[in-house]
Amino acid sequence: MNRRRNRQHDFKFSPIRAKGDDLSRFHGTNERLAVTNYADAIRFYHRLIGQMAAARSQS
Repeated sequence: MNRRRNRQHDFKFSPIRAKGDDLSRFHGTNERLAVTNYADAIRFYHRLIGQMAAARSQS
C-alpha cells in the first residue's frame, strides 16, 4: 500500500478556534495558540477518543 499516494484522501481537521489574525500565524513566524483554545482542543480529543472507545466496545 502506498501511503503517500493515499494521503490525498485524508480528512484533515483541527478543533482549534482561530480568529483571522491567528490564521496568518499558522505554520509561520510567531506561531502560537491561546491557552484556552489549547484546552478546548484537549477536551475535544478526550471526548472524541472516549466516545470512539465506547462505540468500539459496544460493537
